[in-house]
Amino acid sequence: MTPTSFSERTTIVVGASRGLGRGIATSLAEVGAPIVAVARSRAVLAELAHGAANIHTEVADAADPTVAGALLDRHAPSNLILVAGASPLMPPPAPDLGDVLGQLAHRRPDRGLRGRRVFAP
Repeated sequence: MTPTSFSERTTIVVGASRGLGRGIATSLAEVGAPIVAVARSRAVLAELAHGAANIHTEVADAADPTVAGALLDRHAPSNLILVAGASPLMPPPAPDLGDVLGQLAHRRPDRGLRGRRVFAP
């Protein structure tokens, strides 16, 4: 399927407020696709739709179990794109756990690691 084949098909993009979802919604809108942009932020969606006659916005939380059915009934899309948790800002890589534990034990040898929690993404 090419981007131009979307031009007459309604596409719902869930997670359209920023990042990958916003990029998908914008790109498809640029080739003339009717877009239903779904996100929780009214202000961000309004900015996305500004100047794009083919972007309709829906302020909704995709975690709400009633949202999916309501959107599908209301817009009868040909395509549904769900972007969940895709963030271009990734956390830095976690340090080696052995190094962290060694540093903790070295700093407080009298207490060891008791009561310490080490989290790595």
